[in-house]
Amino acid sequence: MRAIGWFILFIASLNQAMASCEGAFIARQDARFSAQGDYWYQGFEVPEGSVGEFVFRVVAVGSIDATVIDEADVQRFIDGQSVGAYSIFSQKIGTQGISLPAGNYAVALRNRLDGESRYSIELDCDKTYSDATRIDAMTRAEQISAGAKYYHSLTVNEGYRLWVDGVSLGLETFIIPSSQLSAFTSNQEFQYYTDFGSIASANQPGGYEIKLSPGEYYLALRNLNDEPMPVTFTIELFQITDEGVEQDNLDEDGNVIPSSPDLTASGMTFEGQSSVNIANGVLSAEIASLANYSNQSIGPLTLLWLASKDGEVNGSTIIARKPFTDFNNSDGVFTSGSRYTDITLTTEYTPPSYGQYQVILVVVDSATETMVYDKIVYSNSMTLGEAPSEPEPSDSVDIGSESSGDSSSGGGGMAFWIMLLAVLVWCKRRG
Repeated sequence: MRAIGWFILFIASLNQAMASCEGAFIARQDARFSAQGDYWYQGFEVPEGSVGEFVFRVVAVGSIDATVIDEADVQRFIDGQSVGAYSIFSQKIGTQGISLPAGNYAVALRNRLDGESRYSIELDCDKTYSDATRIDAMTRAEQISAGAKYYHSLTVNEGYRLWVDGVSLGLETFIIPSSQLSAFTSNQEFQYYTDFGSIASANQPGGYEIKLSPGEYYLALRNLNDEPMPVTFTIELFQITDEGVEQDNLDEDGNVIPSSPDLTASGMTFEGQSSVNIANGVLSAEIASLANYSNQSIGPLTLLWLASKDGEVNGSTIIARKPFTDFNNSDGVFTSGSRYTDITLTTEYTPPSYGQYQVILVVVDSATETMVYDKIVYSNSMTLGEAPSEPEPSDSVDIGSESSGDSSSGGGGMAFWIMLLAVLVWCKRRG
């Protein structure tokens, strides 16, 4: 495919008053182009009589062009011709806001590099609340160095909503209390809130509201790779204008009950690829690496495999376990800086009730199996459990038959009498 042509950037003038952004979310996360000129696009529509208010986010390792264009220009884009663009990132990362009148559009990407480019993009609806007004917003685009950490303060205040959204590549993302920042930056075991998505997902950070008690918190990211990795995100502050609260959030005295997500210990981290296979009552797994990045020993530890209907740890069923004490010459404890690599294992599998599940691997403390240090959610859903058996068909019997025995025994008796009659006839003829 030919390389992309020049882009002409233009911004449409908009006079419509009604804003709309329904069903226009587009995401392509931790994807790859393998050759120069490779492309991808996806169309979307802004309904008649509306204005689409969007946020376009792009990060990449390599070199890509990412743009929002008229759907009618897609073929020209594919052919490498110049096209008009409402938003464009050419060999850059970042976040842009876009307003689009009614019409048909497309998000279009193209690889500029003579080789592989890796990227994540999102076209999000601009965040709004029916009961709150945006009063402040800030956007960041960062390249986090190999092995480095990055953090940004978050302040939660009574009467306000704090919204975070972004995309990244190859990073781990946490929301932590301010009291845990020192532990995070010094490679100690730290605690983080588990209600804000998978820490290793490319759609992090966000999008989520920081529903925590008023106080100081941090958005914390770390790069465990041997090359720089990008992130772009937006933090928006909304002032609540409607003071009504749902009754479910009130105690018996009418006081608001603050959110209190569970905290999870960190320091233990899965790295690289992991796979799982279940057959004949045995679970087999391969794990590239499990490392202790804290400055203290952790353990004894156990690996658990969970069957989950929704991809979440809470409410899941344990289907297999493997204590690290089962490994040769291991007491199950990871000293600071230690790691196991190229882990290959088998263990007994206990099936859940029949159905479709996401399988999750977690590393936990062996004593209680309740402290989750890290997890992997396998991407493909699996059918687990024993399927309900089909009822066996009943033996057919001719109407009027008086036989209640096996059909084969009746057939065998009839054959005997026919054979006996034939012998008698033969004997009579001989006589």
